[in-house]
Amino acid sequence: MQFVMNRLISDNQSAFVKGRLISDNVLIAHEFMHSLKNKRYGEWDLALKLDMNKAYDRVEWSFVGNVMKKLGFCKKWLDWIQECVMTVSYSITVDGQPHGYFKPCRGLRQGDSLSPYLFLFCAEGLSHLLHRGEQRQDIFGLRLNHRCARISHLFFADDSILFSWGSEGDCQNLLSILQVYEQVSGQVVNLDKSSVFFSNNTPIQTRDRLAEILQVPHVGNQNKYLGLPSVVQRSKRVTFNYIRNKVNKKLQHWKRALLFSSGREVLIKAVATAVPLYTLSCFKLPDTLMEDIQCFMLNFWWGQKRDKRRIHWIGWKITCRPRAQGGLNFKNLKAFILAMLAKQGWRLLKQPNSLISKVYKSKYYKYTDFLRAEAGNNPSWGWKSVLEGRKVLEKGLLWKIGRGISVRIREDSWVKEFTTITLNSNVRPYRYQFGFHTSYYQTDNGIRVKSENGSIQKFFKQLYRPIYTMGKILLPG
Repeated sequence: MQFVMNRLISDNQSAFVKGRLISDNVLIAHEFMHSLKNKRYGEWDLALKLDMNKAYDRVEWSFVGNVMKKLGFCKKWLDWIQECVMTVSYSITVDGQPHGYFKPCRGLRQGDSLSPYLFLFCAEGLSHLLHRGEQRQDIFGLRLNHRCARISHLFFADDSILFSWGSEGDCQNLLSILQVYEQVSGQVVNLDKSSVFFSNNTPIQTRDRLAEILQVPHVGNQNKYLGLPSVVQRSKRVTFNYIRNKVNKKLQHWKRALLFSSGREVLIKAVATAVPLYTLSCFKLPDTLMEDIQCFMLNFWWGQKRDKRRIHWIGWKITCRPRAQGGLNFKNLKAFILAMLAKQGWRLLKQPNSLISKVYKSKYYKYTDFLRAEAGNNPSWGWKSVLEGRKVLEKGLLWKIGRGISVRIREDSWVKEFTTITLNSNVRPYRYQFGFHTSYYQTDNGIRVKSENGSIQKFFKQLYRPIYTMGKILLPG
């Protein structure tokens, strides 16, 4: 079933679908929240984060079967799925002993390899209702600019965030769609735990009135979405300081005196280093914050207790080296974050039809490609982070020449085993004669230089200049 999910599930859903990552929704939501935060004029917009109450336990089997039937699954396949879902029985453990068996009438077993895919079909029903509401113009999704397509929702399994205009009609229609979805699917939206975030240009009175229509008590900033900050403040250290505190808290709780050096090494590599990895896959952390995290790890390794200082006999750079080179093979977080961000950039190159690629292209590089994109005006921190990862890609990418239409001969890397060469703009040829005759070339300041021996080596050395000193230039002659 997983091989056909990419064609059946809409692009707004990024969970359990091959080729889609959770970081896609994080970055897209970050772009929209950044746009709402900086909006000064125009229509009022809002973002509604929904909380589903017992999402897996409330799924109606008949609803999932009807959705799969509409998507084109044959009756035999539906019968197999029905046998897998409806033949479940449960027992209750009391004082360590199982008692009784009973059969449920709805719900999906968490932990079953089939349940995530079946839940996607349930969530696809809500996605279809929202798309149909857009077609009927009952609701209007948001777009980052006039070139970007409207997006009304983002799903990651049962985590949902909806985007809409901040008008009373849109809010009422949005609430009606949720009520229809609850009736047919068995899902229940917990509005008490849901929250709504409005664009910066929305008046306070309008925010309170719309929140009352949506029946959502929490109005204000969307702190996190899928575990990561949806809005990055001006001070990046303040925004991501929770990662530093989390790593420090874990290291302080471990009893170093009861651990050998091998045990401390395993804890640093498997636990402390793994805490910031999820954030590093989407955002670049400040260098000072990364240095604090590395300092915490070294303090734990060398046995520092609270305010008592211990000498670090080996620096962090040496500990990150392989064991064969005298290090401890610790993970270099600064290099790792660039590698993770480079992975995001590589996905933008290889998957131009993905939702994240379409959003970025429409906002930042509509008339060019990712490799030539610029930061633009008021870019988000997520886009700046991806551009940092692009610098790593540029060091290893090499064009394979086809028709040569997209290759910039003076700027792109396209010559194998040779460095990229660029034309020196302040030197231009004035007159050249082949053979052993005199050669001339002229600079921008009008000075004509004469080469008596007729050699073109000096001319090309000034005309072409290497970017990377480690490479070589193949000169004619």
